[in-house]
Amino acid sequence: MPQVEVVCSKCGSVEYRVIDAQKGEVMCPYCHNQWIVPELIQKTETEKFLEEQAKQPRIIQDNTTETDDKLMDMVSGLAGTGPMRSLGRVARTILIVAGIIVILLVACLVINIFGGLRALFG
Repeated sequence: MPQVEVVCSKCGSVEYRVIDAQKGEVMCPYCHNQWIVPELIQKTETEKFLEEQAKQPRIIQDNTTETDDKLMDMVSGLAGTGPMRSLGRVARTILIVAGIIVILLVACLVINIFGGLRALFG
């Protein structure tokens, strides 16, 4: 039982006897006055546990920013915007240059074929 100063409102005695610890009910041994002292109410094990947990500091990590950044990278990569967009531009530029080289090679091949045909039938 916690040490609580309890005074009987009827006779002024500071002595008391606990009648019901769950309700915090006490009785004066001299005048038999009964009353409730909230400070004497016994807590259940769950209440004690929750009270102890509330006293301990908690570190709550917010991982939403990291997750949001990763999600935005994925979405922007699909949409062609953001950090992944520059990679898309590089890839498109390489494809365009490769396409131009292929077109020039095909043109050279066609010119050589027509030149050879002209020399053959010319």
